[in-house]
Amino acid sequence: MEDLPQSSILFFFFYPENFLVREITDFKKCAEFYSFGKEKPCLVNLKIYPTNIPKEFFPAIRFYLLKDIKNVKFSGQTDDIKFDATSNNWILVSPFRKKILSIFGKAMSGQRIFLGENGGSQAESYYYIIPDKQRDLVAVFIVPKLFRLYCDIFTEINEKDIEKKLRCKRFYNELIHKYGKEETDNGWLPAEYIKQVYQPAEEMIKSFQLY
Repeated sequence: MEDLPQSSILFFFFYPENFLVREITDFKKCAEFYSFGKEKPCLVNLKIYPTNIPKEFFPAIRFYLLKDIKNVKFSGQTDDIKFDATSNNWILVSPFRKKILSIFGKAMSGQRIFLGENGGSQAESYYYIIPDKQRDLVAVFIVPKLFRLYCDIFTEINEKDIEKKLRCKRFYNELIHKYGKEETDNGWLPAEYIKQVYQPAEEMIKSFQLY
């Protein structure tokens, strides 16, 4: 464990040696996690990623600490994950269904960890949600499950951009060949690879403590 960014609320979690934790100071990012008109800034906003993979080509774990549980929601392309006061559970809501999230386990500080999945046509993630109703706080680890890499987003304006695009394509093609996937232009990274990289995340999440 290393020192984590300072906030008015004390917390910590352990993470693997080959991972790096970086604080994101753009707290406006958290407006997307609230119902319209109820937006609030993040209390904490972190990126967690492996140090042995080019971070510009691979999705990071995101960690947020948020206030005001009843107005927090995690939206995908069609579904929302939010707190349901009636059942006292976190639920996945879509136009066709309402599903109570499963319990993944307990954090080291005793809170239940709810586990859901959400995403869209470009990516999908696991949501490990750790609410503290007494203080009206919720922590969430968003761990990538599926990810679509578009190397063409790197323009060829200059030599540096051309090199980055080539490195991106090499990275993608090497993974496709390694995992025996069919080479296409759809950009999906092998799901087995993402799962392997982020396998240590489960123990990291269970180690979470909120004081």
